[in-house]
Amino acid sequence: MSPYRDRLQVQTDDISTLLVGAPEVLFPAMRDLFVAAAKQQALRAACHDFARLPRRAR
Repeated sequence: MSPYRDRLQVQTDDISTLLVGAPEVLFPAMRDLFVAAAKQQALRAACHDFARLPRRAR
C-alpha cells in the first residue's frame, strides 16, 4: 500500500477496510492487495500441505 497511501483515504476497524480515492489509484491498489493476499494464502496452503506429508515423502 505504500505507493498509494498518500493518494488514498484508508480507514480500518476490526472487521473491514475502507479505501477511498480516484479510480486510477483505487483499482491498481485493490489489484495489488488482492495479489499480495493470494500469494500469502498460496504460501500458507503449500506449507500446510507440506506439513501433512509423511516424513519419508519430504
